[in-house]
Amino acid sequence: MKHAIAVLCLAVATSLGAAEPDAPAFRTFPNPGNEWSSTDDGEVDDGQFSWRHYKHAKTGDVVACVAWHTPRLSIDSSPVRQASIETITSSGYAYALTRKLGQPIDDTVRHHVVSINVRNHSAGHKLNFRAIEYTYVYENGGDDSQSALAHGYVVVVGDFTIFIQHTANRVITSDIAQNMAMDVVISWSEKQKSIAKGWSVRISRPDN
Repeated sequence: MKHAIAVLCLAVATSLGAAEPDAPAFRTFPNPGNEWSSTDDGEVDDGQFSWRHYKHAKTGDVVACVAWHTPRLSIDSSPVRQASIETITSSGYAYALTRKLGQPIDDTVRHHVVSINVRNHSAGHKLNFRAIEYTYVYENGGDDSQSALAHGYVVVVGDFTIFIQHTANRVITSDIAQNMAMDVVISWSEKQKSIAKGWSVRISRPDN
């Protein structure tokens, strides 16, 4: 799958603070593909969070991308782990947008830390990003529809925690969310090292 990377340069002013709060910060949001269209009027930013949502033209699936400015947090921080449950809801949309909790999680199929390993062999660069990988089944809303299923990734890049979740009312694989998470870290690596080509990426899981 090919992904178009949209890179936004935004001024950050957040209650969490930063060494240089007025300095521009790069936030990268992948596009899941040609059959997906953005449901937002461009990037939406409330100062602490920014987000973009995509909806599939045929299936109605939703992919949410959320950036949270967290200069003092890591993937092991309690607030980040809690946010992996609450930031994107059963509707597939960010809580920061809807301000609605959605349906509770009925089953956590997986929720563990993985390593996204990025390499540029020609330049000799190796970068490792620790990420939360999860799969949730949400409680049924009481109608005849199927319970929502979500695959998601949470990864810290620089001063930002990035959330990507693919939500559907049908059985789906984690391929879209996984590929988008890998796109995020490759894009970040390209900027950090100023090298645009030659990068490869793989995910190492606890059972690998």
